Amino acid sequence: MSAEVFLYAVLAAGIPGCLAVWLGAALTRNRRQKRQLEAEAETLRRRLEEQEEIAEEWGWETDTQHRFTWFSSNHSRLTGHSASLYLGKARWEVANLEVEEGFWEEHRRTLDAHKPFNSMIYMARAHDGGLRVFRSSGQPRFDADGTFLGYRGVATDITKVVSAGDQADVAQRRLQDAVDLMPQGLALFDADERLILANRIYRERFTRANQRIETGMTFEELARTARAQGLVREWGAEDEAALQYRLSVFRNPPYRIEQSYQDGDTLDVMGSRTADGGQVILWTDITEMKRREKALTLLVTGPARGRDFLETACEAVSVLLNYRFSGIARLDRSGHRAEVLSCWMDGGPGEVFSYSLEGTPCEGVYSQSGRCYFPDRASERFPEDRMLVDLGGRAFSGEALYGRTGEKIGHLFAVHDAPDSETQRHSDILNLIARWVATELERRDAEEERLRSARLLQIFFDHMTEGIKVVDKDMQVLAYNRRFLEIANVPRQLMAEGDYHKVLRHSAERGDYGAGDVDELVEQRIQRLFLPRPCVTEELRPTGRNLEIRTNPLPDGGVVATYVDITDRKKAEERLRESEHRYRLISDLASDLVFSYALDEDGRLGLEWYAGTLLSRLSLPGLPDTTEDWENLVVAEDRPVLRQCLLKLARGEDCSEEVRLQCDSEQDVWVRILARGEHDVESGRLKRILGAAQDVSERKNAEAEMMQAMQATELANRTKSDFLATMSHELRTPLNAIIGFAEIMEQQMLGPLGDVRYLDYSHDIKESGSHLLRIINDILEVSKAEAGRLELHAEYFRLLQLVESSARLVQHRAEDNGVALEWEVPESDLQLYADQRRLKQVLLNVLSNAIKFTPEGGTVRLHAQSTSQGGLCLEVQDSGIGIEPENIQRVFEPFTQLDSGLGRRHEGTGLGLPLSRTLVELHGGELTLESRPGEGTRVIILLPPERMAGGQGEALRIQA
Repeated sequence: MSAEVFLYAVLAAGIPGCLAVWLGAALTRNRRQKRQLEAEAETLRRRLEEQEEIAEEWGWETDTQHRFTWFSSNHSRLTGHSASLYLGKARWEVANLEVEEGFWEEHRRTLDAHKPFNSMIYMARAHDGGLRVFRSSGQPRFDADGTFLGYRGVATDITKVVSAGDQADVAQRRLQDAVDLMPQGLALFDADERLILANRIYRERFTRANQRIETGMTFEELARTARAQGLVREWGAEDEAALQYRLSVFRNPPYRIEQSYQDGDTLDVMGSRTADGGQVILWTDITEMKRREKALTLLVTGPARGRDFLETACEAVSVLLNYRFSGIARLDRSGHRAEVLSCWMDGGPGEVFSYSLEGTPCEGVYSQSGRCYFPDRASERFPEDRMLVDLGGRAFSGEALYGRTGEKIGHLFAVHDAPDSETQRHSDILNLIARWVATELERRDAEEERLRSARLLQIFFDHMTEGIKVVDKDMQVLAYNRRFLEIANVPRQLMAEGDYHKVLRHSAERGDYGAGDVDELVEQRIQRLFLPRPCVTEELRPTGRNLEIRTNPLPDGGVVATYVDITDRKKAEERLRESEHRYRLISDLASDLVFSYALDEDGRLGLEWYAGTLLSRLSLPGLPDTTEDWENLVVAEDRPVLRQCLLKLARGEDCSEEVRLQCDSEQDVWVRILARGEHDVESGRLKRILGAAQDVSERKNAEAEMMQAMQATELANRTKSDFLATMSHELRTPLNAIIGFAEIMEQQMLGPLGDVRYLDYSHDIKESGSHLLRIINDILEVSKAEAGRLELHAEYFRLLQLVESSARLVQHRAEDNGVALEWEVPESDLQLYADQRRLKQVLLNVLSNAIKFTPEGGTVRLHAQSTSQGGLCLEVQDSGIGIEPENIQRVFEPFTQLDSGLGRRHEGTGLGLPLSRTLVELHGGELTLESRPGEGTRVIILLPPERMAGGQGEALRIQA
């Protein structure tokens, strides 16, 4: 806004003129001051840019998450990298070298606490592979409200200062401390090949040989020292060529080589050039990795070179762990001893032995999780293990060998006379070797089993009832058994020569093949022997023996022939034919039906013969020609049964089914079919069905009539139960009203009744109604049980609680009758899983009966205890009148009263015990009664183990 516009606005607002002039002048001064400040700021900005161009430090800023958000313009010039590579990253993401353990964690705690830091030195590897060292300082930033905004600071590259060897500088000391904590060996050389910096691991390599390295020594001096002390395995004391080769490699970085030392270590050495022409050597101990490689190479190449696998595995374990001794042991049948199958000791195979596992670390391989490791003092822990003590064993490692089904079959173990690391090394490779060894042991077991089976097979082969011979395409005998020599009557020496031509000629000359030219007979036998298809022939030898010869061609052109002496079978077949003729004559006289269906050339089961009078009695013309046509003889509803019968016969099972046959009579005829299949011995195929049919119509009709009568009886019983359940329900509704109103009148809740006799009448009405309601409830419970609608609601509860509450409810009745009530629960902590209300109902019924039938002065005892099978036994014993033995079963019938008639002395409906037995049986238990007249009664309630706590944890609801 211009001054003129401002004055016009002031005058328009009614402000006095003098004041308006003063305000305008102030505005003009402010505008001149603003232009002056802007000019000064521009001058300051140009000066800062000029200073940044010549400064050796660059500025930086971070956000609240400590990620870089800004770098000064000279950052790229000083670092040689674009600032965009670092924006959005934290400092510990940029610094890719760990300087010391916990260094970055400590720095992050400082930043999270919003504290300033000064001259923090850290290292990073540049993109060209060179090592860079930086120093940085920073201050936290806050806004006017004290909110943390991030950090602002400066940083500088002090790599040149470190390379120049400024030992007094704080950064140099920090750098030395950092590199000493590196897990790799590190050495920094300048452009003149002189040592600037070496960390602890690098120096210790020379310290082992009692040589001290110092800053300023050249790389050649260090190399010659190493050669003189014999540190490097490949260098001899006077091997100048090897030394010169190493110097040439050093002078042409970058490079990466492997170097082996006399102490057995192998190093991976890397060299890279620094920006100032120096060199950084970084080496990593790859000894363990090389041992893994060598162990795996042994396992792969050893067996291929003919070495025993178990011996190779033992050597691989020793190489892998660098242990003196390793072995493979197998668990014996007792499970207490181990047999060492192979071992490796001090670089060579050892003697095998066996030992007891007790008192040895190997015992832990089986009792623990399959692995046992003691890094030190193993022999002190197990002084009874003589092998461990003799070896001076300090470190022990064991690994279980698992069989195919997961059982432990042995173990792999190693012993060394020096301590090992606290954490077991190479557990993955050890587990792999253990798996290979276990597989090899099972393979050897399988091979032994195969050889044993082969021996058994040869024994079986020699003791077969059939003679067998195997001849190749060149007529050479490959195999034969002893039975063949006996059946074919061939000399063993002749078969042993292996030329089957001679065997045939011998048999032909002897007349086994009949009369004729010997050469022609031999040629005919050869042609028949090598037919391209299986062949079965029968021969009658001059000795009178019948032989069945089966030949089967082999894929390679040979043939296998089976010889069976069927002389006895032929005689048996002749006797069978005679027997069949007699059987047919007898079958024709039978009242039932017998039949036979045989497999014809078309593969169908056709009618072979049948006999009997059943068909004529049923006015049927005859049996169907095939089994498939039987469906036309059987009524449609029973045809699936017939098909199922045929399937059973095809599977080799017997068939026994009842079906209806269609005939001319008004009612279908029921027949029972009994059939059995005859199968071919070699192929297993069904070749004949033999069967019989019986007329069972009279029995089936009687069964149908009986079923109708049973259904009618069941319907009547169910109708009775439904009626009782309905009537009991209808009676309970008015009874509840009668009892309720009687109780109101008895207690005179609505006012006095007047005459005191009304109170007695009201009490009698209530008691009578309650008694009738209890009777109706019992009837309803029995009706529910008979109708299958009685349910159980199971829950967990203490037995003592059930017994106490039940006894408490009948205690008053016992006192009124002058009966002593005693109860005992020895195991007070027993718990049940059952329907507590129903079991309480059972106990109340049983206790009430015992009290009711026990005269004054008698005793009723309740005893509860667990059974030896884990169940529960409840016994109620009284000293009452007892029951006659012939009446014990009657008391469990509903509505039964032994003391019947109008003059009976004890009230009741006779429903208590039947209902109680039903409730106990619904729980899977049993209620029994033992009694003698004048001696009292004992009721025994047994509940199964499933009703104890923990036996039935899931079934919360059981339907009767």
